Amino acid sequence: MERCLDKPGILLKSLGDQLTAAQAPFARDDNEWPKEKGTDLLSVVKEVKPHVLIGTSTKPKAFTENIIREMAKHVEHPIVFPLSNPTRLHEASPEDINHWTEGRALMATGSPFPPVERNGVEYEVGE
Repeated sequence: MERCLDKPGILLKSLGDQLTAAQAPFARDDNEWPKEKGTDLLSVVKEVKPHVLIGTSTKPKAFTENIIREMAKHVEHPIVFPLSNPTRLHEASPEDINHWTEGRALMATGSPFPPVERNGVEYEVGE
């Protein structure tokens, strides 16, 4: 079952008026996600073990080291797309994602970034 998160965390119907018209269709019933599990991104990653993170929140550095490393524990090649732009609003830098996943992540961004280096080899970052 899919889970959708945004700046307030996992989208639950109890957020009511805090949900935008675009978020409301993706909000889940609260009984599908008990609050004791936590509604922040790290809690959801620990519980759901996603293969893909797509960043469109414009929340700078939302994909933290703890979140990316947790995801990489459960996925051989995590897919991480920090798509927010301009660059100052990106959820994580390709350099950090590359480092935190030991070079195993597939990455693409919504803004230009310099190539990342792993074991002496430079890799272009898709935009």
